[in-house]
Amino acid sequence: ILYSKYSLSPINKIVKQLNDITNYDLSKRVITKNNKDEIGELTSSVNNLLSRIEKAFLMEKQFVSDVSHEFKTPIASLRLSIEELINNEKLSDDSLDKLGHNLEVLYSLDFLVKKLLYMSKLEQGIIAFKPQKFVLKETLDKIISNLQLIAQNKNLKINCFIDDGCEINGDKELLYIALYNIVENALKYTEKGFVNITATNGENKIIISIEDTGSGIPARDIDKIFDKFYRTDKSRKENEGYGIGLTISKRIIDIHEGKIAVESREKYGTIFNIEIKKIQY
Repeated sequence: ILYSKYSLSPINKIVKQLNDITNYDLSKRVITKNNKDEIGELTSSVNNLLSRIEKAFLMEKQFVSDVSHEFKTPIASLRLSIEELINNEKLSDDSLDKLGHNLEVLYSLDFLVKKLLYMSKLEQGIIAFKPQKFVLKETLDKIISNLQLIAQNKNLKINCFIDDGCEINGDKELLYIALYNIVENALKYTEKGFVNITATNGENKIIISIEDTGSGIPARDIDKIFDKFYRTDKSRKENEGYGIGLTISKRIIDIHEGKIAVESREKYGTIFNIEIKKIQY
Protein backbone atom coordinates (compact mmCIF):
# COMPACT_ATOMS: atom_id res chain seq x y z
CA ILE A 1 0.00 0.00 0.00
CA LEU A 2 2.82 2.37 0.92
CA TYR A 3 4.57 1.64 -2.40
CA SER A 4 1.31 2.29 -4.27
CA LYS A 5 0.88 5.66 -2.55
CA TYR A 6 4.51 6.57 -3.25
CA SER A 7 4.25 5.64 -6.94
CA LEU A 8 1.01 7.62 -7.39
CA SER A 9 2.34 10.71 -5.59
CA PRO A 10 3.75 12.43 -8.76
CA ILE A 11 0.46 11.85 -10.57
CA ASN A 12 -1.51 13.31 -7.67
CA LYS A 13 0.72 16.38 -7.76
CA ILE A 14 0.08 16.77 -11.50
CA VAL A 15 -3.67 16.46 -10.97
CA LYS A 16 -3.54 19.12 -8.24
CA GLN A 17 -1.62 21.51 -10.50
CA LEU A 18 -4.05 20.92 -13.38
CA ASN A 19 -7.02 21.66 -11.12
CA ASP A 20 -5.48 25.06 -10.38
CA ILE A 21 -5.49 25.99 -14.07
CA THR A 22 -8.66 27.75 -15.26
CA ASN A 23 -9.82 29.12 -18.60
CA TYR A 24 -9.18 32.61 -17.18
CA ASP A 25 -5.48 31.86 -16.62
CA LEU A 26 -3.94 29.36 -19.01
CA SER A 27 -0.40 30.65 -18.52
CA LYS A 28 0.38 28.18 -15.74
CA ARG A 29 2.26 24.97 -16.53
CA VAL A 30 2.70 21.65 -14.77
CA ILE A 31 6.05 21.32 -12.98
CA THR A 32 7.78 18.01 -12.29
CA LYS A 33 11.22 17.17 -10.89
CA ASN A 34 12.25 14.56 -13.44
CA ASN A 35 11.58 15.32 -17.10
CA LYS A 36 13.11 12.13 -18.47
CA ASP A 37 10.87 9.38 -17.05
CA GLU A 38 7.32 8.48 -18.08
CA ILE A 39 5.81 11.08 -15.73
CA GLY A 40 8.12 13.71 -17.22
CA GLU A 41 7.04 12.80 -20.76
CA LEU A 42 3.39 12.97 -19.72
CA THR A 43 3.98 16.38 -18.12
CA SER A 44 5.68 17.64 -21.28
CA SER A 45 2.75 16.50 -23.43
CA VAL A 46 0.24 18.15 -21.08
CA ASN A 47 2.21 21.42 -21.14
CA ASN A 48 2.36 21.36 -24.94
CA LEU A 49 -1.41 20.87 -25.03
CA LEU A 50 -1.89 23.76 -22.60
CA SER A 51 0.28 25.97 -24.81
CA ARG A 52 -1.86 25.20 -27.86
CA ILE A 53 -5.08 25.83 -25.91
CA GLU A 54 -3.74 29.11 -24.51
CA LYS A 55 -2.74 30.24 -28.01
CA ALA A 56 -6.23 29.43 -29.34
CA PHE A 57 -7.88 31.38 -26.48
CA LEU A 58 -5.62 34.38 -27.03
CA MET A 59 -6.34 34.34 -30.76
CA GLU A 60 -10.08 34.29 -30.06
CA LYS A 61 -9.83 37.21 -27.63
CA GLN A 62 -7.70 39.19 -30.07
CA PHE A 63 -10.12 38.43 -32.90
CA VAL A 64 -13.09 39.71 -30.86
CA SER A 65 -11.17 42.84 -29.97
CA ASP A 66 -9.99 43.50 -33.54
CA VAL A 67 -13.43 42.93 -35.10
CA SER A 68 -15.10 45.16 -32.51
CA HIS A 69 -12.66 47.98 -33.23
CA GLU A 70 -13.23 47.59 -36.98
CA PHE A 71 -17.01 47.87 -36.52
CA LYS A 72 -16.87 51.02 -34.37
CA THR A 73 -16.14 53.50 -37.18
CA PRO A 74 -18.66 52.33 -39.83
CA ILE A 75 -21.43 52.01 -37.22
CA ALA A 76 -20.75 55.54 -35.95
CA SER A 77 -20.73 56.83 -39.54
CA LEU A 78 -24.05 55.16 -40.39
CA ARG A 79 -25.63 56.48 -37.19
CA LEU A 80 -24.66 60.05 -38.04
CA SER A 81 -25.96 59.69 -41.61
CA ILE A 82 -29.33 58.32 -40.52
CA GLU A 83 -29.69 60.91 -37.75
CA GLU A 84 -29.13 63.66 -40.34
CA LEU A 85 -31.70 62.09 -42.71
CA ILE A 86 -34.32 61.86 -39.97
CA ASN A 87 -34.09 65.63 -39.46
CA ASN A 88 -35.14 66.17 -43.08
CA GLU A 89 -38.67 67.65 -42.96
CA LYS A 90 -39.45 66.50 -46.51
CA LEU A 91 -39.40 62.78 -45.61
CA SER A 92 -42.70 60.89 -45.54
CA ASP A 93 -43.96 59.22 -42.35
CA ASP A 94 -43.26 55.80 -43.84
CA SER A 95 -39.65 56.74 -44.60
CA LEU A 96 -39.23 58.16 -41.10
CA ASP A 97 -40.52 54.91 -39.58
CA LYS A 98 -38.07 52.85 -41.63
CA LEU A 99 -35.15 55.13 -40.77
CA GLY A 100 -36.16 55.08 -37.12
CA HIS A 101 -36.15 51.28 -37.11
CA ASN A 102 -32.74 51.20 -38.82
CA LEU A 103 -31.40 53.67 -36.25
CA GLU A 104 -32.63 51.43 -33.40
CA VAL A 105 -30.77 48.48 -34.96
CA LEU A 106 -27.59 50.57 -35.20
CA TYR A 107 -27.94 51.68 -31.56
CA SER A 108 -28.24 48.00 -30.64
CA LEU A 109 -25.17 47.08 -32.72
CA ASP A 110 -23.22 49.98 -31.22
CA PHE A 111 -24.07 48.74 -27.72
CA LEU A 112 -23.03 45.21 -28.73
CA VAL A 113 -19.65 46.44 -29.97
CA LYS A 114 -19.09 48.30 -26.68
CA LYS A 115 -19.91 45.15 -24.72
CA LEU A 116 -17.58 43.05 -26.87
CA LEU A 117 -14.72 45.51 -26.35
CA TYR A 118 -15.40 45.60 -22.63
CA MET A 119 -15.47 41.81 -22.41
CA SER A 120 -12.22 41.55 -24.39
CA LYS A 121 -10.48 44.02 -22.05
CA LEU A 122 -11.87 42.20 -19.02
CA GLU A 123 -10.63 38.80 -20.20
CA GLN A 124 -7.18 40.18 -21.06
CA GLY A 125 -6.88 41.86 -17.67
CA ILE A 126 -6.62 45.32 -19.25
CA ILE A 127 -9.38 46.71 -17.02
CA ALA A 128 -7.91 47.43 -13.60
CA PHE A 129 -9.45 45.77 -10.54
CA LYS A 130 -9.86 48.46 -7.86
CA PRO A 131 -11.50 47.09 -4.71
CA GLN A 132 -12.74 49.55 -2.12
CA LYS A 133 -15.31 49.67 0.65
CA PHE A 134 -18.72 50.89 -0.51
CA VAL A 135 -22.37 50.80 0.53
CA LEU A 136 -24.34 48.41 -1.68
CA LYS A 137 -27.59 50.39 -1.39
CA GLU A 138 -26.12 53.32 -3.31
CA THR A 139 -25.18 51.07 -6.24
CA LEU A 140 -28.56 49.30 -6.30
CA ASP A 141 -30.45 52.63 -6.11
CA LYS A 142 -28.45 53.88 -9.12
CA ILE A 143 -29.22 50.71 -11.11
CA ILE A 144 -32.94 50.96 -10.36
CA SER A 145 -32.99 54.65 -11.30
CA ASN A 146 -31.26 53.99 -14.64
CA LEU A 147 -33.57 51.09 -15.52
CA GLN A 148 -36.80 52.65 -14.27
CA LEU A 149 -37.86 53.81 -17.74
CA ILE A 150 -37.70 50.24 -19.12
CA ALA A 151 -39.80 49.04 -16.18
CA GLN A 152 -42.39 51.80 -16.61
CA ASN A 153 -42.73 51.17 -20.35
CA LYS A 154 -43.59 47.52 -19.59
CA ASN A 155 -45.73 48.30 -16.51
CA LEU A 156 -43.31 46.37 -14.32
CA LYS A 157 -42.38 47.19 -10.75
CA ILE A 158 -38.84 47.01 -9.37
CA ASN A 159 -38.86 46.26 -5.64
CA CYS A 160 -35.72 46.53 -3.53
CA PHE A 161 -35.16 45.13 -0.03
CA ILE A 162 -31.75 45.74 1.55
CA ASP A 163 -30.53 44.84 5.04
CA ASP A 164 -28.83 47.59 7.01
CA GLY A 165 -25.05 47.56 6.91
CA CYS A 166 -24.59 45.85 3.55
CA GLU A 167 -21.06 46.97 2.76
CA ILE A 168 -18.86 45.32 0.17
CA ASN A 169 -15.13 45.36 -0.38
CA GLY A 170 -15.04 45.26 -4.16
CA ASP A 171 -14.71 47.21 -7.37
CA LYS A 172 -17.73 49.52 -7.29
CA GLU A 173 -17.77 50.18 -11.05
CA LEU A 174 -17.39 46.54 -12.05
CA LEU A 175 -20.06 45.32 -9.62
CA TYR A 176 -22.42 48.02 -10.88
CA ILE A 177 -22.02 46.61 -14.41
CA ALA A 178 -22.47 43.01 -13.23
CA LEU A 179 -25.67 43.73 -11.28
CA TYR A 180 -26.99 46.13 -13.92
CA ASN A 181 -26.72 43.44 -16.61
CA ILE A 182 -28.67 40.92 -14.50
CA VAL A 183 -31.45 43.35 -13.55
CA GLU A 184 -31.70 44.58 -17.15
CA ASN A 185 -31.90 40.97 -18.35
CA ALA A 186 -34.70 40.28 -15.85
CA LEU A 187 -36.69 43.26 -17.14
CA LYS A 188 -36.17 42.29 -20.79
CA TYR A 189 -37.65 38.84 -20.37
CA THR A 190 -40.49 39.75 -18.01
CA GLU A 191 -43.77 40.83 -19.58
CA LYS A 192 -45.87 41.22 -16.44
CA GLY A 193 -45.31 41.22 -12.71
CA PHE A 194 -42.17 42.45 -10.99
CA VAL A 195 -38.43 42.27 -10.47
CA ASN A 196 -37.34 41.93 -6.83
CA ILE A 197 -33.83 42.83 -5.67
CA THR A 198 -32.91 41.57 -2.20
CA ALA A 199 -29.62 42.07 -0.36
CA THR A 200 -29.06 40.30 2.95
CA ASN A 201 -26.22 40.08 5.46
CA GLY A 202 -24.78 36.58 5.72
CA GLU A 203 -22.22 35.45 8.28
CA ASN A 204 -19.23 36.42 6.14
CA LYS A 205 -20.87 37.39 2.84
CA ILE A 206 -23.50 39.60 1.26
CA ILE A 207 -26.19 37.64 -0.59
CA ILE A 208 -27.88 39.46 -3.48
CA SER A 209 -30.95 37.89 -5.08
CA ILE A 210 -32.56 39.17 -8.28
CA GLU A 211 -35.95 37.56 -8.91
CA ASP A 212 -38.32 38.07 -11.82
CA THR A 213 -41.72 36.78 -12.89
CA GLY A 214 -40.67 36.28 -16.49
CA SER A 215 -40.79 33.37 -18.89
CA GLY A 216 -38.10 31.42 -17.04
CA ILE A 217 -35.19 29.43 -18.42
CA PRO A 218 -35.52 25.83 -19.70
CA ALA A 219 -33.66 23.32 -17.49
CA ARG A 220 -31.49 22.27 -20.46
CA ASP A 221 -30.19 25.84 -20.79
CA ILE A 222 -29.36 26.67 -17.17
CA ASP A 223 -25.72 25.56 -17.44
CA LYS A 224 -25.20 27.50 -20.68
CA ILE A 225 -26.57 30.96 -19.93
CA PHE A 226 -23.16 32.36 -18.96
CA ASP A 227 -21.57 31.20 -22.22
CA LYS A 228 -20.66 33.92 -24.69
CA PHE A 229 -23.38 34.68 -27.27
CA TYR A 230 -25.73 32.05 -25.82
CA ARG A 231 -29.41 32.93 -25.93
CA THR A 232 -32.04 30.58 -24.55
CA ASP A 233 -34.71 31.51 -27.09
CA LYS A 234 -33.33 31.84 -30.60
CA SER A 235 -36.67 33.21 -31.81
CA ARG A 236 -36.38 36.39 -29.72
CA LYS A 237 -35.94 39.68 -31.53
CA GLU A 238 -32.38 40.74 -32.22
CA ASN A 239 -32.68 43.94 -30.19
CA GLU A 240 -33.52 41.96 -27.04
CA GLY A 241 -29.95 40.88 -26.51
CA TYR A 242 -26.88 39.13 -27.88
CA GLY A 243 -25.88 36.90 -24.96
CA ILE A 244 -23.00 39.07 -23.72
CA GLY A 245 -24.32 40.68 -20.54
CA LEU A 246 -24.49 37.58 -18.34
CA THR A 247 -21.04 36.46 -19.51
CA ILE A 248 -19.60 39.78 -18.34
CA SER A 249 -21.49 39.57 -15.04
CA LYS A 250 -20.16 36.06 -14.34
CA ARG A 251 -16.60 37.15 -15.11
CA ILE A 252 -16.86 40.13 -12.74
CA ILE A 253 -18.27 37.96 -9.94
CA ASP A 254 -15.39 35.50 -10.52
CA ILE A 255 -12.84 38.32 -10.24
CA HIS A 256 -14.33 39.12 -6.82
CA GLU A 257 -14.01 35.43 -5.86
CA GLY A 258 -17.77 35.40 -5.45
CA LYS A 259 -20.44 32.95 -6.54
CA ILE A 260 -23.44 33.19 -8.83
CA ALA A 261 -26.17 30.58 -9.17
CA VAL A 262 -29.48 30.41 -11.04
CA GLU A 263 -32.84 28.92 -10.14
CA SER A 264 -35.57 28.97 -12.76
CA ARG A 265 -38.90 27.45 -13.76
CA GLU A 266 -40.35 27.94 -17.20
CA LYS A 267 -43.37 30.30 -17.19
CA TYR A 268 -42.82 31.13 -13.50
CA GLY A 269 -39.62 33.17 -13.40
CA THR A 270 -35.95 33.16 -12.52
CA ILE A 271 -33.80 33.95 -9.48
CA PHE A 272 -30.11 34.88 -9.67
CA ASN A 273 -28.30 34.41 -6.34
CA ILE A 274 -24.97 36.20 -5.94
CA GLU A 275 -22.57 35.93 -3.03
CA ILE A 276 -19.84 38.51 -2.41
CA LYS A 277 -17.42 38.49 0.51
CA LYS A 278 -18.42 40.77 3.35
CA ILE A 279 -16.08 43.38 4.83
CA GLN A 280 -14.40 41.96 7.91
CA TYR A 281 -13.74 44.40 10.75
